[in-house]
Amino acid sequence: MDSSDSQELALGFGDAEESAHMGAADFRVGGRIFATLAHEHLGFGNLILSAELQQALIA
Repeated sequence: MDSSDSQELALGFGDAEESAHMGAADFRVGGRIFATLAHEHLGFGNLILSAELQQALIA
């Protein structure tokens, strides 16, 4: 998965918009960031997940 795949996936969510935060692409719904490409140059992106969802994914 590359940055264009990540962008396509993020923008596939209803009402998602692309913006920028501190010079990196981010994706928002209702003005709240849910993903960024802050480390795109390293091949990484970030997802903002609730603590509960993080725990569920780890389990």
